[in-house]
Amino acid sequence: MLKENNLMIEESQHSMSYQGPSRHEEWMLRKNLDVPIYWSNDIDNISDQPYAPGYPILGPVQDILEETEHGMKHVFRFPKEGELNTRQIDQLIENQGTDALAWYRPFHMDPQEKWGITILDRGIWYVARKIAEGMYSAPYDEEDIIMRCRDIAKDFLYHHEMFHFKVELASTVMEKINPYKPLYAHYWRPQHNGEWFGSEVKSNRQVKAPLEEALANSYALHKVCSEITGKERTKVKNALKQFMKMQPDGYRHAYIFPYNGKRWKTAMYELIDKIENQEGSETWNPQRLIASHVLFDGIDGTDDWIEAHYERVVPCRILDTGFAQGRFSAPDWDFGIWCMSKDFRKGWKGYNGKEKKKFQEICIQFMRCTNDRGLKDKNGYKKFCEEHGESAKYLGTSKWGTHFHYFRFFGKQHRVYHETAASGEEVLLNTHYGGNKTYQNQLIRALEKTTPRPASIVNCAIKCNAKSP
Repeated sequence: MLKENNLMIEESQHSMSYQGPSRHEEWMLRKNLDVPIYWSNDIDNISDQPYAPGYPILGPVQDILEETEHGMKHVFRFPKEGELNTRQIDQLIENQGTDALAWYRPFHMDPQEKWGITILDRGIWYVARKIAEGMYSAPYDEEDIIMRCRDIAKDFLYHHEMFHFKVELASTVMEKINPYKPLYAHYWRPQHNGEWFGSEVKSNRQVKAPLEEALANSYALHKVCSEITGKERTKVKNALKQFMKMQPDGYRHAYIFPYNGKRWKTAMYELIDKIENQEGSETWNPQRLIASHVLFDGIDGTDDWIEAHYERVVPCRILDTGFAQGRFSAPDWDFGIWCMSKDFRKGWKGYNGKEKKKFQEICIQFMRCTNDRGLKDKNGYKKFCEEHGESAKYLGTSKWGTHFHYFRFFGKQHRVYHETAASGEEVLLNTHYGGNKTYQNQLIRALEKTTPRPASIVNCAIKCNAKSP
């Protein structure tokens, strides 16, 4: 649709002689350039690192064999400043903000098959160090601390780029209504007279352009902190705010727009105006109404249904830059044939390092026993129950006719609920610490009513052959 109606972003639309503000991502318009020029010498095997659909989940952190005063020893630690080349990253962030460490390539740009999110491994580790410094006392050498900070950093970068995707999606649904007006391509390129990505912020004079970057940082901060409770949330929020203060105009103004507050909504409507290249458009405009639903996450702005659905669709890759001889690589976590619901992901994040590693062993055991067929292989599942113990069993039936089961591990410490969804996926539904019978019964009743939930499956297993719903 975009190509048929000439809605794509073209290199010819951008003038190199233009002296006004421009987007840092304009490097994407150059042929045969897959990463920014300042990273191109650091990545040799980029063609071997393809995108994969779905929310990225990193494998366990690796210990490192180092010489200590007591001889060679396996230790856990963050990368050192020299290994990360922190000085270079500091300068890039001061000029380009969060997008120096991750970027979103739009599908309005050729070649379209290269669209999606890229996150640099050393970007994750850089932000993780910042978070650790704001949350813990040095030397930050515990496995769980390192893994926790690394995963929070990855999520922040990921959700920042997902916001950029949502802006393109909002633009695209408006272009579907009026396919003769190139909204997103126009919004991308510099304008002498008109609204676009880099035009002045009018709704709040404290904020300098680009407005989209302020909102992307605010959105990412909200997404990360929404999954954290207690005092840890405040520490994470403060650490990320310090990181954002290092960034240029726009990016560093995220604090002015707390997610879903009055200022946030006003700014979002201004962002839609910039996409439409007009000022103060009517609220009843059908294009504006649809775009606001995409950006506001539902009628009341409380349900993030857009990201919940597209987390399994938007391509993403964690780019291995080969720094520090690969000692800090970030491989994907292997869930075997299981896909992961959002509810399970939230509970799984509470596991410590040993529990996560044990769970990965269970994933491999489940896949092996059932010959990659999961609950569809009844004899295989019986074998899994026998090997795993009597704690694995059938629990109930959903209103859709699907059967859900549970198993426990680490004794009775953890309960894990799973099913074969109507669309064919083997799905991890939820998990919690055992012993709370009241919560357990409430959860079972909820599963009976609400499974399957394909829109909430955010991570599809590599071996999943089921068709997407």
